[in-house]
Amino acid sequence: MYTNNIMKQIYPPPQFFPPIILHIRKLYTNTYQIGKKLPKSDKLGIHSVIERKILNIFQNAVEASFTEKNKKLLILEKMRIDIELVKQLIRIENEIHILNEGSYINIETALQEISKETNGWINFIKTQNTLL
Repeated sequence: MYTNNIMKQIYPPPQFFPPIILHIRKLYTNTYQIGKKLPKSDKLGIHSVIERKILNIFQNAVEASFTEKNKKLLILEKMRIDIELVKQLIRIENEIHILNEGSYINIETALQEISKETNGWINFIKTQNTLL
């Protein structure tokens, strides 16, 4: 009970974070759990690159949420590129049978949602810049 109260004080409620950050965190958690079941050669190969890229995406999302408006666009463009790279790497993992179909579909669906949110964020910033 005591540790539960401490955790509530340390971490803000999930509503505090932008939805995209929660989606990226869930994607990383799922990807990490899949990696624990993979053979060492796959886990330390392409899958480790995917995990690092997802962490980069997570870092960029947090950074963009706390950055000034005029600097967000550059960060989000980098994030969009990393998302597309992860999509391709996940596709490769599926093609060489590292991932099963169910895991592939779950990860790909999450990546598509994150990609839509990122593009929406970019379009919103571009619209705001043209209005100014």
